[in-house]
Amino acid sequence: MARAVAAACASVLLLGGCVRALFFHPNDREYSEPEKLGLVSHDIEFRAEDRSPLDGWWLPADPKAGPPICTVVHAHGNAANISRHLEAVAWLPPLGVNVLMFDYRGFGLSLGKPSLDGVVADTEAAVHTALQMPGATPGRLFVFGQSLGGATAIRAVAELPPGLVQGLIVDSGFARYRDVAHHVANEIKVLKLFAPIVRETLPGSEDDPVTAIPNVHVPVWIIQGDADRTVPFFQGVDLFEAAREPKTWVRVVGGEHLDAMTRPEVRAIVWQALREVCGTAPVASAASAPDGAGH
Repeated sequence: MARAVAAACASVLLLGGCVRALFFHPNDREYSEPEKLGLVSHDIEFRAEDRSPLDGWWLPADPKAGPPICTVVHAHGNAANISRHLEAVAWLPPLGVNVLMFDYRGFGLSLGKPSLDGVVADTEAAVHTALQMPGATPGRLFVFGQSLGGATAIRAVAELPPGLVQGLIVDSGFARYRDVAHHVANEIKVLKLFAPIVRETLPGSEDDPVTAIPNVHVPVWIIQGDADRTVPFFQGVDLFEAAREPKTWVRVVGGEHLDAMTRPEVRAIVWQALREVCGTAPVASAASAPDGAGH
């Protein structure tokens, strides 16, 4: 009997670890290169606050479009590395937008092991780094997060000092860690039986994106596909309802997980958001950026 109980407990702990692992699927495979898409890129290396070494690409705005309009820090989803997510933002530099893409710890060439708090710290470090890049636009910076990166971006922007970020775009983000893990577990037969138990092994409500988003004091755009089978539609609705004004809801009719940026009409909304905020904000000098911008 004791052995059976011990085995059951070990199985639950293992399953909890499996569900947590669903948040992170990193690799270092090369899927695409900026140059193949006609982009100029610069490899960058920087560190998170805990000194974790991180890797990324700086994609400067095309000078043919004139002076950079703004800078976008892109927080990607839970799979692969930046080269897998390049096409989501490759359309921005030709329009005059700087983009900083980066890999969380444990993804691509970034070292360490990913954690839910760790990737938030990595995103904060990426914002500080973007503000110090040649051609950056302090005072005109957006954070754009997709899927796990959307949840991560919300938490990062909520924690960053005022004045560093001027806008936040969330695509296919989720409101609660436990809910999305429970949803995925229910889709897998071997995990379905234990889903209610492993749910309790995940972060509580105090760490949820929906808890953090009321502390975001910049304009927010929430983009959610109504046919998303990975992140249920109501998760995006909950995020939008919890966000402060000014906020914009973008329902992608028939949209599946992370296909919004393949749609010209959604790209047009994002482009309008960048122009709306950055077109009215004066560019500050890097020297005048708030304390802590020199990571």
